[in-house]
Amino acid sequence: MVIENASSTSNEAKRLEALRSYEILDTPPEAAFDRITKIASLVMEAPICLISLIDADRQWFKSRQGLDAIETPRNIAFCSHAIMQDDVMIVSDALEDLRFVDNPLVLGDPAIRFYAGAPLKTPSGYKIGTLCLIDRKPRKATASQIECLRTLAHLAVEEMELRIAGRKALEELRSKQRELSKMRHELEQTRRFSAMGEMSASIAHEINQPLAAVVTNAQAGLRWLETAAPDLNEVRSSLKRIVNDGYRASTVLASIRAFFKKGPSEAIPLDINEIIQEIILLLQSELESQEILVKTELGNSLPKVLAERAQLQQVIFNLLINAAEAMSTTKDRARVLRVKSVGHPSEVVVDVEDTGPGIDPNNMDRVFESLFTTKSGGMGMGLSICRSIIEAHGGRIWVTPSTPYGSNFHVMLPIAGASGES
Repeated sequence: MVIENASSTSNEAKRLEALRSYEILDTPPEAAFDRITKIASLVMEAPICLISLIDADRQWFKSRQGLDAIETPRNIAFCSHAIMQDDVMIVSDALEDLRFVDNPLVLGDPAIRFYAGAPLKTPSGYKIGTLCLIDRKPRKATASQIECLRTLAHLAVEEMELRIAGRKALEELRSKQRELSKMRHELEQTRRFSAMGEMSASIAHEINQPLAAVVTNAQAGLRWLETAAPDLNEVRSSLKRIVNDGYRASTVLASIRAFFKKGPSEAIPLDINEIIQEIILLLQSELESQEILVKTELGNSLPKVLAERAQLQQVIFNLLINAAEAMSTTKDRARVLRVKSVGHPSEVVVDVEDTGPGIDPNNMDRVFESLFTTKSGGMGMGLSICRSIIEAHGGRIWVTPSTPYGSNFHVMLPIAGASGES
C-alpha cells in the first residue's frame, strides 16, 4: 500500500500565510479555547483533546487537555494527515493503520490508539490545524460525537476570527484616536493663530489710526513751514494735533498692556467655593475619563473675596487642568486631585494638590514665569496668567511639594472689605 505523504499541502505557502495572519502561534493559553477542548474531551470521553495548529515543521498546541507537550514535529503528527481531508479524520486503531503503525507517538508517549481530528478551516478554505481527540485504547466514534467535533472545530475558528476582528477594531480605534488627537491639535493651533491674528489686526487698527494721523499732521506742518510766508498758527495747530494723537496712541497701548496684565474689571464680592464647584462640574467628564478622583475640603461660611468672576474662574480652571495634566503619566498610584479652601481673618486660601510626579526643585521658582513650561507643546502661559490675575487682585500664588509626591498650588486672596473695599 502507498502511504500518503502528509508533509505539506498543495497550497502550503498560502495556508501558512493564513495561519500566521491570526498571530496566534506561541501565544499563552486562553480560556475561550480551553473551554472548547474541555467540552470536546467530556463529550467524547477522551483523555486527550488538543487544538493543534500545523506550522511549517511542527504542530503547536494552542489548547491541550491531558497532555504536557506543547508541540511535536510535523512529520509525525496525525493532524498533518487530518488537514489533508475535508471532513473529520477517524483512526479507530492506529496499530492497524499502515500510516501510523510505526509512528513514535503510537509506539511511545502518548501511546495513541484512537484519533479523531476535525480540520480547522478558515473562511477562505485553508486548513490551518485541527481540533483533535486522542485515546490510548481502540474505539469507535458515534455520529453525534463526530458532529459535535465538527461544531466545536467551527467554534474554534470563529474564536480565531474574533481575534482578528478585535485586533482590527483596536487598530482602527487607535487610528481614529490618533486622527482625533491630530485634529484637536490642529484645531487648537488654528484657534490660537486665529486669536493671535484677530488680536494683531485689532491692535494694528487701534495703533494705526493715531499714527496715521500723526504722519498726516506732520506732513501738513512741514508744508506750512516750507511756504514763503509760514503760517505759524497752522503749524501750531498741526503740532497740537500730533500731540493729541500721540496721547491717543499711548492710551491704546496702556489699554492693551492692562489687558495682558489681566487686571480686574467689575470686581464684585464672590463666594470662592461656588467658583470652585462650578469649575469642578465643568471638568467632571474630563477628570473622570482620566480616572482622576476629586476630593474637596471646602471651608464653611467663608468670607467673600473681591474679584472679577471670569478671571477667578480662569485661575481655578487653569490650576485644575494643570493638576490633571501633571497626573497624566501616573500609573503606579491613584490619581487624586484635592481642592481645599480655608478662611482667615483677612484672606481666603485655596489649595490645589495633585499626586503627580511633582516639580523639579530647580524649577519651583520658575513655573510662574511667562513662556516657561515643562510640557511638550505647551506655551508656558497658564500659570503666568494665573499669577498676573491673582496679583492684580492683591493676592499671591505659590507652589510647594506635596508629601510623598505631587505638587500643591496655593492661592491667597484678600477678603472683600479687608483693604477698605465695599
